[in-house]
Amino acid sequence: MKKIILSSVLLVSFCAISFAQAKQPGNTTQFTAQPAPPPLPPGMPSPQEMAQQRAKAVQEQYKLNNEQYNGVFKAELDFFTQERQLRTSGQMGNSQIQKLTMERDQKYQQVMTKEQFAKYDATRPKMPPANMPAPSNQQAAH
Repeated sequence: MKKIILSSVLLVSFCAISFAQAKQPGNTTQFTAQPAPPPLPPGMPSPQEMAQQRAKAVQEQYKLNNEQYNGVFKAELDFFTQERQLRTSGQMGNSQIQKLTMERDQKYQQVMTKEQFAKYDATRPKMPPANMPAPSNQQAAH
């Protein structure tokens, strides 16, 4: 009988100690499951293919020479490679895309003439600032 009581006391003590350790501040042994990033759509082209398609369209639209095409292709490849990394890691958001777009535009500005870049800048879609919602098309009722 003494053995049963002693075993029970030891078991209760062990459980109390282990629960107390888990509740101590700064204990980092608890893990939380993170959701898996969304899968890429099937048949999605590679960053290289997307960069090539985009660079060809820019070359035709803004009459780029071969050297300018290569610079635009590199800017697009960097953009789509980083965009893919953000997408697969589940970290893609408006602020990250806006940053990538600004970096790409700076590279465009370095390889295009002032006239070409002005035409590009006037025709490209503008993104709202990352901390502001996109404007709505609804008109306020008076």
